[in-house]
Amino acid sequence: MTSQAIYVKTEAGATELRTRAANLPWRLRTMLLLVDGSRDKAQLDESIRMVGAPDDSIEQLSRLGLIAPQAGAPAPADAPAVRPATKAEIRDEGLSFREAQKFMNETAVDALGIRAFFFTLKLEKCSTRPELMALMPEYAKILSKAHNEQVARMIEGQLRDKLR
Repeated sequence: MTSQAIYVKTEAGATELRTRAANLPWRLRTMLLLVDGSRDKAQLDESIRMVGAPDDSIEQLSRLGLIAPQAGAPAPADAPAVRPATKAEIRDEGLSFREAQKFMNETAVDALGIRAFFFTLKLEKCSTRPELMALMPEYAKILSKAHNEQVARMIEGQLRDKLR
């Protein structure tokens, strides 16, 4: 596993987040939540240290079939030139909003369980990025109840990246 490999959740990983069938330890489950196709192994290794997860968390999740290296991921490059958005990119923008909304929902439910019900209702009403951003203070409070401050900030930062 190279440090430049980008990891994504497999279908089994997404199912595990919904069902909790594998009964993963909470720190390993947190790492599964953080794998989203935007961070390479080196960045995930840093998250492992911050969360306090086992050093081999990526390998464990990979062996369980919950994550896998992203197929055909391009090597990092310099910033591309500015150009008008294509229809596909506009469509992807909507997908990234839904991914951010789903990420907020999963991490809130993971943090509070059934007690996150009212927050998830508010999330479902959101249809724009500014509406999601307006929920950030409440979201931060939810995360801080379940995680130490450093982990909560890391998860918030990942969400902010998704909302860009």
